[in-house]
Amino acid sequence: MKMIAIAIRVAPIPTRLDRGLATRLRALCRWMFISVSLAFDFGVRAQSPYVSIMPPTCDILNARASQLLAPSYQSGNSRRSGMDVLSELIELAHLRPALDVHCLLGGKFLVGHDATQPGMLPFHLVLGGECVVELDGGRKVALRSGDMLLLPRGSAHSIVNRRPSESAAELVIDSGSLKQRRTDGVAADVDLLCGHFEYDPKASGLLLDALPDIVQVSLLGQHSDARLAALVGILKDETAKDMSGSLTIMASMSLALLAMALRNTGPNVTGLPGLMRDVRLSKAVKAMLQDASRPWTIEELAEISATSRATFARHFRSASGMTVGEFLTEFRMTKAGDLLQRGYCPVAEVAEAVGYDSEAAFGRAFRRSRGMTPSKFRQQALHPISHQ
Repeated sequence: MKMIAIAIRVAPIPTRLDRGLATRLRALCRWMFISVSLAFDFGVRAQSPYVSIMPPTCDILNARASQLLAPSYQSGNSRRSGMDVLSELIELAHLRPALDVHCLLGGKFLVGHDATQPGMLPFHLVLGGECVVELDGGRKVALRSGDMLLLPRGSAHSIVNRRPSESAAELVIDSGSLKQRRTDGVAADVDLLCGHFEYDPKASGLLLDALPDIVQVSLLGQHSDARLAALVGILKDETAKDMSGSLTIMASMSLALLAMALRNTGPNVTGLPGLMRDVRLSKAVKAMLQDASRPWTIEELAEISATSRATFARHFRSASGMTVGEFLTEFRMTKAGDLLQRGYCPVAEVAEAVGYDSEAAFGRAFRRSRGMTPSKFRQQALHPISHQ
């Protein structure tokens, strides 16, 4: 019998395997066996006692290896192991900043903003001066230089002068890389940057749902991070000069300011900011997010937080507005949705990656959470037009 030697160089494999990776490695070996068998069927080097997999074929095998390993090695716990909680949830929510208008307003003015649709988070950043935001129901929020206002529910609102004068000035809109709205012939009382963040409503629950309707953060306050002042100063400079690349710089910095604003919220803001403020709870949250496939118990998480089980559960709910189980389930479903949208990870492997031994159990949990089966969720994500 002739001996057949096969030398194949495939993508590097991580030294520590997580759940589900062994399944993908077995699938890779099966794929390699099929590939080599096909080589024989097509008579590749049929006259030789050796079969050599040529470089182009090695490239194909490398690509297939990367694809098979990707759901766990590239997209799962290993890729995110060094990522902090806030950064991971921002990434999972697919937040994309967009700037709408730069306002220089003075005198008597009223600028209305309609309610936004789900998936859009409006924000206002005061670069200088002061103004008032009026919301439905008569609530008023006074803003001054360095304040950032987030409206997680996209509530309708109006912007008015904090000290309106008798004379109403005409509003003029100037075109440019960033549209500018200004009052003609009147000195500006407020320099305001208005924009929004687009996000995936099905993946933003842990990041946004527990936030109040209005989040106001002073980026230049006495207890604020000094770097925030520098960022606000750069944004103000970019809006004033309108140079090449300004729009990209301002949009990127807006996302940075959102992250910094969320970690500088006041003590009354629950949800993710509340968990991040508590050093002990944040350790448990990070552990859950880094290993979503682990069958976590409250006892284990309480031990990580160095508290008793009862104290941990009570403090977690008080800080986040949800139970530990609700938080972990929502994260698992969010991560599962992210893996499903990538398109190449089988449902069974997604189930394993988020801590379900049974595909059926995962399917039931996913349907309760997202209102559809994992397969249908993937189809809608990959082919949104056909499902409209």
